[in-house]
Amino acid sequence: MNTSSMLITKSNVRGGNPVIKGTRIAVTDVVRFAAIHIAELSTESKDLERPKDFDKVLLEEPWRSQVLRRLLADWPHVSKDALLQAWDYYRRHKKEVESLVEMEDAAFKVKR
Repeated sequence: MNTSSMLITKSNVRGGNPVIKGTRIAVTDVVRFAAIHIAELSTESKDLERPKDFDKVLLEEPWRSQVLRRLLADWPHVSKDALLQAWDYYRRHKKEVESLVEMEDAAFKVKR
């Protein structure tokens, strides 16, 4: 699996799935948190229409700045560039990452 310079994979970290270097924050976490923030923003602001293409949300204003600001507040120790690389990874490997999100969600439901 080819990752960007700010993303790494290690078999003993998050099941070998790509994470932001120096953290345990997986690309799937970035995708999941972005989805939460999009939902929050679309209900908080009547001016923001929910984006049609989820994978392009960090490419278009005003979503880019709004969602990035919230992600940086969630993880103040993570750089904007690292978050954008994680998002780029998601865009290039969309099916794979979405499958991982579904598997993680299913595993979480079983553990409850």
